[in-house]
Amino acid sequence: MQELEEELKVFKQKCSDIEALLEKEKQKCSDIEALLQQEKTKVLAAARAPPLTLDDVV
Repeated sequence: MQELEEELKVFKQKCSDIEALLEKEKQKCSDIEALLQQEKTKVLAAARAPPLTLDDVV
């Protein structure tokens, strides 16, 4: 019984470690999604802008 309890303790720790890694990955995904949203906003704003004229360039 004690051996099983020790194994259970090890498995619970592994599970906890995996859950912590999962949370880190979720945060990375959230950060990437935020960056993508910023880029999307920039692209959409540029698409709505009037086209450049020769006077704008010169």
